[in-house]
Amino acid sequence: MASALTAGGVRETALLLDLHEVARALRVSERTVWGLARRGDLRAVRIGRRLLFDPADLRAFIERQKTAGAGAEK
Repeated sequence: MASALTAGGVRETALLLDLHEVARALRVSERTVWGLARRGDLRAVRIGRRLLFDPADLRAFIERQKTAGAGAEK
């Protein structure tokens, strides 16, 4: 089964995403993603020397980063 790509270039069927895929999806550098993981802002799985990310954790991170627009009730 072929993996479909989303608009951000991330495989929909991937169990775990690598650093490059997450950086591409967030449109930030790989160094930024590494820093987010190091600080614990974005959960990561370390397998050997690789940092891998669960797509559900990436979506949760994005939700936490959303801010209310001007004039929105708190």
